[in-house]
Amino acid sequence: MRFLPILHLPALPLPIPLILVPVLTAACAEPGRIDLALRAPDGTGLDAVDTLEVTLLTEPDGTRVAEGQVQGGSLEELDTAFRRADVDPDRRYVFEVRGDTGICDSGRVVGRSLPFEVESNDSVESVTMYVACADEFAPTESRMQAERSSFAAVWDATTPGAVLLGGASRVVLVADGSPTELVPLDSVERYDVATGEFSSDPPLTMPRAAPVAQIVGDGTIAVLGGVGLPEVDGSPGAPLDTVEALEGETRRGLVNLANYWVETSSLVLNDGTIALVGSAYDVAGSLSQAEVYDAVRSLDVASVPSLFGAAQRSGAMVVAFDGRDRALMAGGIVGSDAGVAPPPELFDASSACDDGATDPPCMGLIDEDGDPDGFGPGAGWKSAAGAWAPCAAGGGTAYLMGGEIGAEPAEQVAEIFCFRDEPGSAPAPLRRIGELRSARAGASAVLVRGSRILVVGGAARSGGVGNAELFRVDACTCEQQIETDAIEEIPIDLDSNYLLRPTLVPLGDGTVLVAGAVALQFGPTSVELSATNDAWVFDPDLD
Repeated sequence: MRFLPILHLPALPLPIPLILVPVLTAACAEPGRIDLALRAPDGTGLDAVDTLEVTLLTEPDGTRVAEGQVQGGSLEELDTAFRRADVDPDRRYVFEVRGDTGICDSGRVVGRSLPFEVESNDSVESVTMYVACADEFAPTESRMQAERSSFAAVWDATTPGAVLLGGASRVVLVADGSPTELVPLDSVERYDVATGEFSSDPPLTMPRAAPVAQIVGDGTIAVLGGVGLPEVDGSPGAPLDTVEALEGETRRGLVNLANYWVETSSLVLNDGTIALVGSAYDVAGSLSQAEVYDAVRSLDVASVPSLFGAAQRSGAMVVAFDGRDRALMAGGIVGSDAGVAPPPELFDASSACDDGATDPPCMGLIDEDGDPDGFGPGAGWKSAAGAWAPCAAGGGTAYLMGGEIGAEPAEQVAEIFCFRDEPGSAPAPLRRIGELRSARAGASAVLVRGSRILVVGGAARSGGVGNAELFRVDACTCEQQIETDAIEEIPIDLDSNYLLRPTLVPLGDGTVLVAGAVALQFGPTSVELSATNDAWVFDPDLD
Protein backbone atom coordinates (compact mmCIF):
# COMPACT_ATOMS: atom_id res chain seq x y z
CA MET A 1 0.00 0.00 0.00
CA ARG A 2 1.26 3.51 -0.81
CA PHE A 3 0.49 6.79 0.87
CA LEU A 4 -0.08 10.40 -0.01
CA PRO A 5 2.98 12.61 -0.50
CA ILE A 6 3.48 15.94 1.23
CA LEU A 7 1.46 18.53 -0.68
CA HIS A 8 1.14 22.29 -0.38
CA LEU A 9 -2.10 24.02 -1.29
CA PRO A 10 -1.76 27.81 -0.91
CA ALA A 11 -5.16 29.38 -0.24
CA LEU A 12 -5.91 32.65 -2.03
CA PRO A 13 -9.09 34.79 -1.80
CA LEU A 14 -11.51 33.48 -4.45
CA PRO A 15 -15.30 33.51 -4.72
CA ILE A 16 -17.37 30.83 -3.01
CA PRO A 17 -18.24 28.12 -3.91
CA LEU A 18 -14.68 27.14 -4.84
CA ILE A 19 -13.65 24.96 -7.73
CA LEU A 20 -10.12 23.64 -7.24
CA VAL A 21 -8.02 23.70 -10.41
CA PRO A 22 -4.27 23.57 -11.08
CA VAL A 23 -2.98 27.16 -10.90
CA LEU A 24 0.31 28.97 -10.30
CA THR A 25 0.68 31.35 -7.38
CA ALA A 26 3.23 33.97 -6.46
CA ALA A 27 5.98 33.00 -4.06
CA CYS A 28 5.22 35.85 -1.68
CA ALA A 29 2.27 35.74 0.71
CA GLU A 30 -0.80 37.74 -0.17
CA PRO A 31 -2.50 39.67 2.67
CA GLY A 32 -5.03 37.54 4.46
CA ARG A 33 -3.86 34.24 3.00
CA ILE A 34 -4.20 30.76 4.51
CA ASP A 35 -1.43 28.35 3.48
CA LEU A 36 -2.63 24.75 3.67
CA ALA A 37 -0.23 21.79 3.46
CA LEU A 38 -1.26 18.15 3.25
CA ARG A 39 1.22 15.75 4.87
CA ALA A 40 1.44 11.97 4.73
CA PRO A 41 3.39 9.44 6.84
CA ASP A 42 6.08 9.11 4.18
CA GLY A 43 6.72 10.64 0.78
CA THR A 44 5.73 7.71 -1.40
CA GLY A 45 3.14 7.14 -4.09
CA LEU A 46 -0.35 8.25 -5.00
CA ASP A 47 -0.21 10.78 -7.82
CA ALA A 48 -3.94 11.33 -8.24
CA VAL A 49 -7.37 10.64 -6.78
CA ASP A 50 -10.74 10.32 -8.42
CA THR A 51 -12.25 13.01 -6.18
CA LEU A 52 -10.70 15.39 -3.65
CA GLU A 53 -12.86 17.56 -1.40
CA VAL A 54 -11.41 20.26 0.87
CA THR A 55 -13.75 21.86 3.42
CA LEU A 56 -13.21 24.70 5.88
CA LEU A 57 -15.32 24.21 9.04
CA THR A 58 -15.89 26.09 12.27
CA GLU A 59 -14.68 24.33 15.43
CA PRO A 60 -16.25 22.68 17.38
CA ASP A 61 -19.74 22.90 15.84
CA GLY A 62 -18.64 21.95 12.31
CA THR A 63 -20.43 24.68 10.34
CA ARG A 64 -19.23 24.75 6.71
CA VAL A 65 -17.54 28.02 5.77
CA ALA A 66 -16.14 27.14 2.36
CA GLU A 67 -15.52 24.05 0.26
CA GLY A 68 -14.05 22.98 -3.04
CA GLN A 69 -13.67 19.86 -5.16
CA VAL A 70 -11.35 18.43 -7.79
CA GLN A 71 -12.19 15.47 -9.98
CA GLY A 72 -9.47 13.58 -11.82
CA GLY A 73 -6.81 16.15 -10.95
CA SER A 74 -3.19 15.60 -9.97
CA LEU A 75 -2.63 16.31 -6.30
CA GLU A 76 0.92 17.42 -6.92
CA GLU A 77 -0.30 20.37 -8.99
CA LEU A 78 -3.36 21.47 -7.04
CA ASP A 79 -3.74 24.95 -5.62
CA THR A 80 -6.92 26.06 -3.89
CA ALA A 81 -8.32 29.06 -2.08
CA PHE A 82 -10.85 30.16 0.51
CA ARG A 83 -12.42 33.61 0.88
CA ARG A 84 -10.86 35.19 3.97
CA ALA A 85 -13.72 37.69 4.33
CA ASP A 86 -15.79 34.84 5.78
CA VAL A 87 -13.19 33.96 8.41
CA ASP A 88 -13.76 35.49 11.84
CA PRO A 89 -10.59 36.14 13.92
CA ASP A 90 -12.62 35.30 17.05
CA ARG A 91 -13.51 31.78 15.85
CA ARG A 92 -11.57 28.52 15.59
CA TYR A 93 -11.49 26.56 12.33
CA VAL A 94 -10.41 23.22 10.89
CA PHE A 95 -9.80 21.92 7.38
CA GLU A 96 -11.07 18.51 6.30
CA VAL A 97 -9.95 16.58 3.22
CA ARG A 98 -11.75 13.58 1.74
CA GLY A 99 -10.73 11.68 -1.36
CA ASP A 100 -11.56 8.50 -3.28
CA THR A 101 -8.75 6.27 -4.49
CA GLY A 102 -8.04 2.71 -5.50
CA ILE A 103 -4.73 2.71 -3.65
CA CYS A 104 -6.20 2.41 -0.14
CA ASP A 105 -7.84 -0.78 1.11
CA SER A 106 -10.77 1.34 2.31
CA GLY A 107 -10.96 3.22 -1.00
CA ARG A 108 -10.76 6.55 0.84
CA VAL A 109 -8.16 9.07 1.94
CA VAL A 110 -9.03 11.48 4.75
CA GLY A 111 -7.43 14.23 6.80
CA ARG A 112 -8.35 16.79 9.42
CA SER A 113 -6.21 19.72 10.52
CA LEU A 114 -5.55 20.81 14.05
CA PRO A 115 -7.93 23.59 15.13
CA PHE A 116 -6.51 27.01 14.28
CA GLU A 117 -7.33 30.69 14.64
CA VAL A 118 -6.77 33.55 12.19
CA GLU A 119 -5.34 36.54 14.05
CA SER A 120 -6.51 39.25 11.64
CA ASN A 121 -7.55 39.81 8.05
CA ASP A 122 -4.05 40.84 7.03
CA SER A 123 -2.23 37.88 8.61
CA VAL A 124 -1.03 34.64 7.04
CA GLU A 125 -2.00 31.41 8.79
CA SER A 126 -0.05 28.24 7.90
CA VAL A 127 -2.02 25.04 8.43
CA THR A 128 -0.51 21.56 8.06
CA MET A 129 -2.67 18.47 8.08
CA TYR A 130 -2.08 14.73 7.95
CA VAL A 131 -3.74 12.88 5.07
CA ALA A 132 -3.69 9.10 4.65
CA CYS A 133 -5.83 6.05 3.98
CA ALA A 134 -8.97 5.97 6.12
CA ASP A 135 -9.05 3.36 8.92
CA GLU A 136 -5.52 2.16 8.14
CA PHE A 137 -2.12 2.22 9.86
CA ALA A 138 0.81 3.96 8.19
CA PRO A 139 4.43 4.02 9.39
CA THR A 140 5.63 7.39 10.60
CA GLU A 141 8.07 9.42 8.51
CA SER A 142 10.91 8.46 10.87
CA ARG A 143 11.25 5.88 13.62
CA MET A 144 11.43 6.68 17.30
CA GLN A 145 14.79 7.97 18.46
CA ALA A 146 15.03 5.18 21.06
CA GLU A 147 13.86 1.58 21.18
CA ARG A 148 11.31 1.69 23.99
CA SER A 149 8.21 0.05 25.41
CA SER A 150 6.19 0.64 28.61
CA PHE A 151 6.67 4.38 28.38
CA ALA A 152 4.48 7.35 29.27
CA ALA A 153 3.19 9.78 26.65
CA VAL A 154 1.25 13.05 26.64
CA TRP A 155 -0.21 15.30 23.94
CA ASP A 156 1.37 18.76 24.02
CA ALA A 157 -0.93 21.17 22.16
CA THR A 158 1.67 23.96 22.27
CA THR A 159 4.18 22.07 20.08
CA PRO A 160 1.92 20.53 18.71
CA GLY A 161 2.96 16.92 19.15
CA ALA A 162 3.33 13.92 21.41
CA VAL A 163 5.97 13.72 24.15
CA LEU A 164 7.32 10.21 24.90
CA LEU A 165 8.96 9.75 28.29
CA GLY A 166 11.07 6.95 29.73
CA GLY A 167 10.18 3.31 29.19
CA ALA A 168 12.16 0.09 29.01
CA SER A 169 14.44 -1.18 26.26
CA ARG A 170 14.65 -4.77 27.53
CA VAL A 171 12.83 -7.05 29.99
CA VAL A 172 13.65 -10.67 30.83
CA LEU A 173 10.91 -12.85 32.34
CA VAL A 174 11.38 -16.30 33.90
CA ALA A 175 8.93 -19.18 33.59
CA ASP A 176 6.50 -17.88 36.24
CA GLY A 177 6.27 -14.50 34.52
CA SER A 178 8.29 -12.52 37.06
CA PRO A 179 10.97 -10.13 35.73
CA THR A 180 14.62 -10.91 36.41
CA GLU A 181 16.10 -8.07 34.39
CA LEU A 182 14.77 -4.69 33.30
CA VAL A 183 16.58 -1.86 31.51
CA PRO A 184 14.79 1.46 32.23
CA LEU A 185 15.32 4.57 30.07
CA ASP A 186 15.68 8.25 30.94
CA SER A 187 15.31 9.51 27.37
CA VAL A 188 12.59 11.91 26.19
CA GLU A 189 11.52 12.57 22.62
CA ARG A 190 8.83 14.37 20.69
CA TYR A 191 6.71 13.38 17.72
CA ASP A 192 5.97 16.40 15.54
CA VAL A 193 2.53 16.20 13.92
CA ALA A 194 3.50 18.71 11.23
CA THR A 195 6.55 16.77 9.99
CA GLY A 196 5.85 13.22 11.13
CA GLU A 197 9.32 12.98 12.66
CA PHE A 198 10.76 12.24 16.10
CA SER A 199 13.39 14.38 17.82
CA SER A 200 15.22 14.13 21.15
CA ASP A 201 14.61 16.29 24.23
CA PRO A 202 16.79 16.58 27.36
CA PRO A 203 16.55 13.39 29.46
CA LEU A 204 14.65 12.80 32.68
CA THR A 205 16.48 13.16 35.99
CA MET A 206 16.50 9.36 36.33
CA PRO A 207 15.59 6.27 34.27
CA ARG A 208 11.91 5.29 34.59
CA ALA A 209 10.20 2.26 33.07
CA ALA A 210 6.37 2.32 33.10
CA PRO A 211 5.96 5.80 34.63
CA VAL A 212 2.83 8.01 34.67
CA ALA A 213 2.76 11.42 32.95
CA GLN A 214 0.22 14.25 32.82
CA ILE A 215 0.23 17.89 31.69
CA VAL A 216 -0.76 20.27 34.50
CA GLY A 217 -0.86 23.99 35.15
CA ASP A 218 0.49 26.13 32.32
CA GLY A 219 1.95 23.21 30.36
CA THR A 220 4.24 21.54 32.90
CA ILE A 221 4.65 17.81 32.30
CA ALA A 222 4.60 15.87 35.58
CA VAL A 223 6.29 12.44 35.45
CA LEU A 224 5.42 10.18 38.37
CA GLY A 225 6.71 6.85 39.63
CA GLY A 226 7.76 3.91 37.48
CA VAL A 227 10.56 1.40 37.90
CA GLY A 228 14.12 2.63 38.20
CA LEU A 229 17.56 1.08 38.25
CA PRO A 230 17.99 -1.91 40.60
CA GLU A 231 19.10 -1.09 44.12
CA VAL A 232 20.88 -4.46 44.37
CA ASP A 233 22.77 -6.20 41.59
CA GLY A 234 20.71 -9.00 40.12
CA SER A 235 17.31 -7.51 40.99
CA PRO A 236 14.99 -6.44 38.16
CA GLY A 237 14.59 -2.82 39.25
CA ALA A 238 13.23 -0.71 42.10
CA PRO A 239 9.69 0.82 42.18
CA LEU A 240 9.85 4.62 42.36
CA ASP A 241 7.87 7.11 44.43
CA THR A 242 9.67 10.13 42.97
CA VAL A 243 8.11 12.88 40.85
CA GLU A 244 9.72 15.35 38.46
CA ALA A 245 8.48 18.31 36.46
CA LEU A 246 9.46 19.03 32.85
CA GLU A 247 9.24 22.73 31.96
CA GLY A 248 10.74 23.26 28.52
CA GLU A 249 14.29 21.93 28.81
CA THR A 250 14.33 22.26 32.62
CA ARG A 251 13.83 19.23 34.88
CA ARG A 252 13.24 19.60 38.62
CA GLY A 253 12.30 17.15 41.35
CA LEU A 254 9.05 17.46 43.29
CA VAL A 255 7.84 16.06 46.62
CA ASN A 256 7.62 12.26 46.60
CA LEU A 257 4.40 10.30 46.28
CA ALA A 258 2.93 8.47 49.24
CA ASN A 259 3.04 5.20 47.27
CA TYR A 260 5.09 3.53 44.56
CA TRP A 261 3.14 3.62 41.30
CA VAL A 262 4.09 1.51 38.28
CA GLU A 263 2.26 1.34 34.93
CA THR A 264 -1.02 2.53 36.38
CA SER A 265 -3.81 4.84 35.21
CA SER A 266 -4.06 8.53 35.97
CA LEU A 267 -6.34 11.46 35.27
CA VAL A 268 -6.20 15.21 35.84
CA LEU A 269 -9.05 16.21 38.15
CA ASN A 270 -11.07 19.37 37.66
CA ASP A 271 -9.09 21.15 40.39
CA GLY A 272 -5.83 20.49 38.51
CA THR A 273 -4.54 17.70 40.75
CA ILE A 274 -3.56 14.25 39.46
CA ALA A 275 -5.36 11.09 40.58
CA LEU A 276 -3.50 7.79 40.29
CA VAL A 277 -5.78 4.76 40.45
CA GLY A 278 -4.91 1.06 40.32
CA SER A 279 -2.15 -0.99 41.90
CA ALA A 280 0.49 0.69 44.03
CA TYR A 281 3.42 -1.11 45.60
CA ASP A 282 4.68 -1.45 49.14
CA VAL A 283 6.56 -4.09 51.13
CA ALA A 284 3.48 -6.35 51.02
CA GLY A 285 3.20 -6.24 47.24
CA SER A 286 0.59 -4.64 44.99
CA LEU A 287 -2.26 -2.78 46.71
CA SER A 288 -5.45 -1.59 45.01
CA GLN A 289 -6.03 2.04 45.92
CA ALA A 290 -5.83 5.62 44.68
CA GLU A 291 -3.74 8.66 45.43
CA VAL A 292 -4.25 12.35 44.66
CA TYR A 293 -1.14 14.44 43.98
CA ASP A 294 -0.75 18.18 43.33
CA ALA A 295 2.17 18.64 40.92
CA VAL A 296 1.69 22.42 40.66
CA ARG A 297 2.13 22.98 44.40
CA SER A 298 4.37 19.90 44.81
CA LEU A 299 2.48 18.13 47.58
CA ASP A 300 0.63 14.89 48.22
CA VAL A 301 -3.11 15.48 48.78
CA ALA A 302 -4.70 12.16 49.74
CA SER A 303 -4.41 8.38 49.71
CA VAL A 304 -7.66 6.47 49.14
CA PRO A 305 -7.74 2.77 50.12
CA SER A 306 -9.79 0.21 48.27
CA LEU A 307 -13.08 -0.84 49.91
CA PHE A 308 -11.96 -4.38 49.24
CA GLY A 309 -9.36 -3.85 51.96
CA ALA A 310 -5.58 -3.69 52.01
CA ALA A 311 -5.38 -6.56 49.56
CA GLN A 312 -2.89 -7.14 46.81
CA ARG A 313 -4.71 -6.68 43.52
CA SER A 314 -2.40 -6.65 40.50
CA GLY A 315 -3.30 -6.47 36.83
CA ALA A 316 -6.53 -4.53 37.47
CA MET A 317 -8.15 -2.67 34.57
CA VAL A 318 -8.60 1.05 35.20
CA VAL A 319 -10.51 3.41 32.90
CA ALA A 320 -10.31 7.14 33.67
CA PHE A 321 -13.47 9.19 33.01
CA ASP A 322 -12.09 12.37 31.45
CA GLY A 323 -13.82 15.47 32.80
CA ARG A 324 -15.79 13.47 35.37
CA ASP A 325 -13.26 13.18 38.26
CA ARG A 326 -13.97 9.45 38.30
CA ALA A 327 -12.29 6.18 37.29
CA LEU A 328 -13.40 2.55 37.14
CA MET A 329 -11.17 -0.21 38.58
CA ALA A 330 -12.13 -3.81 37.86
CA GLY A 331 -10.65 -7.27 37.88
CA GLY A 332 -7.09 -8.15 38.80
CA ILE A 333 -5.46 -10.93 40.77
CA VAL A 334 -5.45 -10.80 44.57
CA GLY A 335 -1.98 -11.79 45.68
CA SER A 336 -1.02 -14.97 43.82
CA ASP A 337 -4.54 -16.41 43.97
CA ALA A 338 -6.23 -16.29 40.57
CA GLY A 339 -9.37 -17.79 42.10
CA VAL A 340 -10.30 -14.68 44.10
CA ALA A 341 -12.52 -12.13 42.36
CA PRO A 342 -12.23 -8.63 43.87
CA PRO A 343 -15.32 -6.48 43.23
CA PRO A 344 -15.17 -3.59 40.76
CA GLU A 345 -14.83 -0.16 42.33
CA LEU A 346 -15.41 3.45 41.31
CA PHE A 347 -12.91 6.12 42.32
CA ASP A 348 -14.87 9.35 42.86
CA ALA A 349 -13.45 12.78 43.59
CA SER A 350 -16.59 14.68 42.63
CA SER A 351 -19.57 13.58 44.77
CA ALA A 352 -20.58 12.22 48.17
CA CYS A 353 -19.08 8.90 49.24
CA ASP A 354 -21.17 5.77 49.76
CA ASP A 355 -20.92 5.88 53.55
CA GLY A 356 -22.46 9.37 53.63
CA ALA A 357 -19.85 10.56 56.12
CA THR A 358 -16.58 10.60 54.18
CA ASP A 359 -15.68 13.49 51.93
CA PRO A 360 -14.41 12.69 48.45
CA PRO A 361 -12.16 11.39 47.10
CA CYS A 362 -13.25 7.86 47.95
CA MET A 363 -14.01 4.45 46.50
CA GLY A 364 -17.46 2.95 45.92
CA LEU A 365 -18.52 -0.58 44.99
CA ILE A 366 -20.16 -1.32 41.63
CA ASP A 367 -22.91 -3.89 41.08
CA GLU A 368 -22.16 -6.84 38.81
CA ASP A 369 -24.94 -7.60 36.39
CA GLY A 370 -25.81 -11.29 36.59
CA ASP A 371 -22.31 -12.42 37.59
CA PRO A 372 -22.32 -13.58 41.23
CA ASP A 373 -18.81 -15.05 40.95
CA GLY A 374 -17.13 -11.77 40.03
CA PHE A 375 -16.92 -9.26 37.21
CA GLY A 376 -15.50 -10.44 33.94
CA PRO A 377 -15.24 -13.80 32.24
CA GLY A 378 -13.96 -15.41 35.43
CA ALA A 379 -12.15 -14.91 38.71
CA GLY A 380 -8.67 -13.48 38.32
CA TRP A 381 -9.44 -11.49 35.18
CA LYS A 382 -6.47 -9.24 34.30
CA SER A 383 -4.55 -7.52 31.48
CA ALA A 384 -7.63 -6.19 29.65
CA ALA A 385 -7.84 -3.01 27.59
CA GLY A 386 -10.11 -0.08 28.43
CA ALA A 387 -11.38 3.17 26.91
CA TRP A 388 -13.69 6.02 27.93
CA ALA A 389 -16.32 7.47 25.56
CA PRO A 390 -18.01 10.75 26.64
CA CYS A 391 -21.70 11.35 25.87
CA ALA A 392 -22.66 14.76 24.45
CA ALA A 393 -25.69 14.85 26.78
CA GLY A 394 -23.46 14.27 29.83
CA GLY A 395 -21.48 11.49 31.42
CA GLY A 396 -20.32 8.68 29.20
CA THR A 397 -19.49 4.98 29.02
CA ALA A 398 -16.39 3.00 29.98
CA TYR A 399 -15.52 -0.03 27.85
CA LEU A 400 -13.36 -2.99 28.95
CA MET A 401 -12.34 -5.75 26.55
CA GLY A 402 -10.09 -8.76 26.19
CA GLY A 403 -7.67 -9.86 28.92
CA GLU A 404 -6.94 -13.24 30.46
CA ILE A 405 -8.16 -15.39 33.34
CA GLY A 406 -6.65 -17.98 35.63
CA ALA A 407 -3.12 -18.69 36.81
CA GLU A 408 -0.24 -19.44 34.45
CA PRO A 409 -0.78 -20.57 31.80
CA ALA A 410 -3.64 -18.06 31.61
CA GLU A 411 -6.50 -18.23 29.12
CA GLN A 412 -7.02 -15.22 26.86
CA VAL A 413 -10.58 -13.96 26.38
CA ALA A 414 -12.48 -11.74 23.95
CA GLU A 415 -15.43 -10.40 25.98
CA ILE A 416 -16.47 -6.72 25.83
CA PHE A 417 -18.06 -5.03 28.88
CA CYS A 418 -19.44 -1.55 29.44
CA PHE A 419 -20.26 0.72 32.37
CA ARG A 420 -22.54 3.76 31.90
CA ASP A 421 -21.74 6.77 34.10
CA GLU A 422 -24.72 9.12 33.95
CA PRO A 423 -24.89 12.44 35.83
CA GLY A 424 -27.39 12.41 38.71
CA SER A 425 -27.93 8.64 38.56
CA ALA A 426 -26.72 5.82 40.75
CA PRO A 427 -23.87 3.79 39.21
CA ALA A 428 -25.23 1.29 36.71
CA PRO A 429 -24.08 -2.34 36.77
CA LEU A 430 -21.30 -3.58 34.53
CA ARG A 431 -22.72 -5.35 31.50
CA ARG A 432 -21.36 -7.85 29.01
CA ILE A 433 -22.22 -6.57 25.53
CA GLY A 434 -20.25 -8.67 23.04
CA GLU A 435 -16.98 -10.26 21.97
CA LEU A 436 -13.96 -9.17 19.97
CA ARG A 437 -12.99 -11.15 16.89
CA SER A 438 -9.80 -12.34 18.61
CA ALA A 439 -9.10 -13.19 22.24
CA ARG A 440 -6.22 -10.97 23.33
CA ALA A 441 -4.47 -9.95 26.55
CA GLY A 442 -2.11 -7.01 26.91
CA ALA A 443 -3.84 -4.96 24.21
CA SER A 444 -4.49 -1.20 24.35
CA ALA A 445 -7.64 0.70 23.42
CA VAL A 446 -8.67 4.27 22.63
CA LEU A 447 -11.73 6.17 21.42
CA VAL A 448 -11.30 7.53 17.87
CA ARG A 449 -13.21 10.53 16.48
CA GLY A 450 -15.82 10.23 19.23
CA SER A 451 -17.73 7.20 17.99
CA ARG A 452 -15.55 4.10 17.67
CA ILE A 453 -13.21 2.08 19.89
CA LEU A 454 -9.83 1.01 18.47
CA VAL A 455 -8.22 -2.05 20.12
CA VAL A 456 -4.57 -2.63 19.16
CA GLY A 457 -2.20 -5.57 19.63
CA GLY A 458 -1.95 -7.95 22.55
CA ALA A 459 -1.07 -11.62 22.80
CA ALA A 460 -2.84 -14.97 22.73
CA ARG A 461 -1.62 -18.46 23.58
CA SER A 462 -0.61 -19.01 19.95
CA GLY A 463 1.53 -15.85 19.87
CA GLY A 464 1.20 -12.14 19.23
CA VAL A 465 -1.98 -10.57 17.90
CA GLY A 466 -0.46 -8.28 15.29
CA ASN A 467 -3.62 -6.48 14.22
CA ALA A 468 -6.32 -4.13 15.49
CA GLU A 469 -10.09 -4.19 15.81
CA LEU A 470 -12.48 -1.29 15.40
CA PHE A 471 -16.11 -1.13 16.49
CA ARG A 472 -18.78 1.56 16.81
CA VAL A 473 -20.25 2.49 20.20
CA ASP A 474 -23.06 4.63 21.57
CA ALA A 475 -21.52 6.45 24.54
CA CYS A 476 -24.94 7.51 25.86
CA THR A 477 -26.13 3.98 26.63
CA CYS A 478 -24.82 0.66 27.87
CA GLU A 479 -27.69 -1.31 26.34
CA GLN A 480 -26.27 -1.87 22.86
CA GLN A 481 -24.88 -5.24 21.76
CA ILE A 482 -21.59 -5.30 19.84
CA GLU A 483 -22.01 -7.86 17.06
CA THR A 484 -18.73 -9.64 16.31
CA ASP A 485 -19.47 -9.65 12.59
CA ALA A 486 -19.73 -5.85 12.66
CA ILE A 487 -16.23 -5.41 14.14
CA GLU A 488 -13.66 -4.37 11.54
CA GLU A 489 -10.34 -6.21 11.65
CA ILE A 490 -7.38 -4.05 10.56
CA PRO A 491 -3.90 -5.41 9.76
CA ILE A 492 -0.67 -3.78 10.94
CA ASP A 493 2.61 -4.20 9.06
CA LEU A 494 4.94 -5.33 11.88
CA ASP A 495 8.72 -5.55 11.78
CA SER A 496 8.64 -7.31 15.16
CA ASN A 497 6.41 -10.19 16.16
CA TYR A 498 4.44 -8.65 19.06
CA LEU A 499 2.52 -5.52 19.98
CA LEU A 500 2.24 -5.88 23.76
CA ARG A 501 0.63 -2.98 25.62
CA PRO A 502 1.37 -0.56 22.77
CA THR A 503 1.17 3.10 23.70
CA LEU A 504 -1.72 4.88 21.96
CA VAL A 505 -1.53 8.68 21.90
CA PRO A 506 -4.59 10.54 20.55
CA LEU A 507 -3.26 13.47 18.53
CA GLY A 508 -5.06 16.77 18.22
CA ASP A 509 -6.15 16.15 14.63
CA GLY A 510 -8.04 12.95 15.49
CA THR A 511 -5.31 10.55 14.40
CA VAL A 512 -3.61 8.18 16.85
CA LEU A 513 0.13 7.61 17.31
CA VAL A 514 0.84 3.90 17.96
CA ALA A 515 4.25 2.91 19.37
CA GLY A 516 5.84 0.38 21.69
CA ALA A 517 6.23 -2.89 19.78
CA VAL A 518 8.48 -5.61 21.18
CA ALA A 519 10.43 -8.50 19.70
CA LEU A 520 10.46 -11.75 21.68
CA GLN A 521 13.26 -14.27 22.07
CA PHE A 522 12.37 -17.51 23.87
CA GLY A 523 14.87 -19.44 25.99
CA PRO A 524 14.52 -22.76 27.88
CA THR A 525 13.16 -21.09 31.04
CA SER A 526 12.79 -17.41 30.12
CA VAL A 527 11.59 -14.99 27.50
CA GLU A 528 13.30 -11.75 26.55
CA LEU A 529 11.23 -8.78 25.43
CA SER A 530 13.31 -6.30 23.43
CA ALA A 531 11.69 -2.99 22.55
CA THR A 532 11.70 -1.69 18.99
CA ASN A 533 11.50 1.84 17.63
CA ASP A 534 8.53 1.08 15.36
CA ALA A 535 5.73 3.66 15.23
CA TRP A 536 2.58 4.10 13.18
CA VAL A 537 -0.21 6.63 12.75
CA PHE A 538 -3.80 5.42 12.53
CA ASP A 539 -6.06 7.74 10.52
CA PRO A 540 -9.73 7.12 11.41
CA ASP A 541 -12.39 7.73 8.83
CA LEU A 542 -14.23 11.06 9.20
CA ASP A 543 -17.70 9.49 9.09
